[in-house]
Amino acid sequence: MRGLRTMLFNELRNTFYEERHDISFKKKYKNMFSTKKPYVVKVSKGYEAAFERREELVLEGELVLGAVVMANTLLYKYKNKHDCPAVFIYSYEKYFEENPNKLKKLAQEIYAIRELSEQVLSKDSVKKEIADCLNDEETPQFNIELSKQLSCGRTVFMTSLVVVSSDIKNGELSESLYPLIIKKGIPSGMLLDCKFYDEEAQKQNCTNKIRKAIITGMLIVIGLVLSPYLNDTIITGVIVFLVAMIWS
Repeated sequence: MRGLRTMLFNELRNTFYEERHDISFKKKYKNMFSTKKPYVVKVSKGYEAAFERREELVLEGELVLGAVVMANTLLYKYKNKHDCPAVFIYSYEKYFEENPNKLKKLAQEIYAIRELSEQVLSKDSVKKEIADCLNDEETPQFNIELSKQLSCGRTVFMTSLVVVSSDIKNGELSESLYPLIIKKGIPSGMLLDCKFYDEEAQKQNCTNKIRKAIITGMLIVIGLVLSPYLNDTIITGVIVFLVAMIWS
């Protein structure tokens, strides 16, 4: 979590809990509260709640440290704009906040189970259950408590969730650790918008807005220049369409 290296996770959590009820918070991070349902939500059962109750998640959920186990390959592409599923592990224990590399390593070990042969898995029911979950990419699993045998006696959960591309810098899962918002009673969860804690992402977001505003202004000027020569209705329609595409 490059953006969190200068901020202790506990500090981030406290700041999030303090600010999320401010009136300005919802306006500033409106995508956290409401976003379009991606295609995967429409075809896979279980993800709906995390989108339909997104505001509840943000205002009442707990911020926990999560580690990526596996994700759709599109999420590893720079400037990806697709919202795709991923599998994370997370824990409420402070041990992992103080030792984040332990959570990262555990995520790698969980993923490695997926690669084990059927012969090996047939002798270990715990690992076989995990392998079956990871290999069944059509059926998301939510908030499953891992066996203590796998987590060295710690309480760790594994969950599927849909990563919204605007919540991660450049739309890319470039890090192994991310802050997740989880609420008991709501299947799945969500990532905390990176613009809340990553200064680079904040600057990038401001730059993008300025660039879009400039392009929008240029389109309006072009429309005014062309208006004496072309049908106003056509010009207006084209400009409205282009502006909508720019800001979508």
